[in-house]
Amino acid sequence: MPAIMGKSKAQQKFMKNLEDVFVKVQREFHLPPGDFSNMEHFRQVLGAYNIDKF
Repeated sequence: MPAIMGKSKAQQKFMKNLEDVFVKVQREFHLPPGDFSNMEHFRQVLGAYNIDKF
């Protein structure tokens, strides 16, 4: 059971810190912000998936 709960918490943490993740990837790979999806739309789509299924 903890493995399932851990995945759910990891997904919630990722979604909460999504802006930081986007900025980190932009800096690391020297990508312009326009290359990324709308963050709020991305967060909504990601929230619709159950990470346990991956």
